[in-house]
Amino acid sequence: MFRRFILISFLFLTFSSFGNDKKSINNYEWTYRLLLINSIDKKTTALDHLLKNRNILCQFIDRKLKLIKFNNNVSSTYITPSYINNKFGVWLIGYDGGVKYFTSIEEFNFADIFTIIDGMPMRQNEMQRNKSDC
Repeated sequence: MFRRFILISFLFLTFSSFGNDKKSINNYEWTYRLLLINSIDKKTTALDHLLKNRNILCQFIDRKLKLIKFNNNVSSTYITPSYINNKFGVWLIGYDGGVKYFTSIEEFNFADIFTIIDGMPMRQNEMQRNKSDC
């Protein structure tokens, strides 16, 4: 009887996670800051163009910043955080996983994001320890 219970429990746990390959953004806590973009109809063409700029890429690397895109609340790679559902724009997420800033896609600019990050205490420590190559 106990063996049957163990087998059924094992099968349930195995198949309940089957097909759920999406990652949680929480996996990046204390490792990366995140820039989350949720747009309608992939309105991020201008952002995509800017991200090809080497200086912007260098700034992302220097600040340990990762970009994660959602289109209409969905990402093929990540589970959608609850604060994104049916809200469109750009979120800055700190090392602790908390939302540090939100703006619309139309009003978004990298300079604001970099200024906010550079004012964070952990970033201040990073800047004192490591010289930027950007």
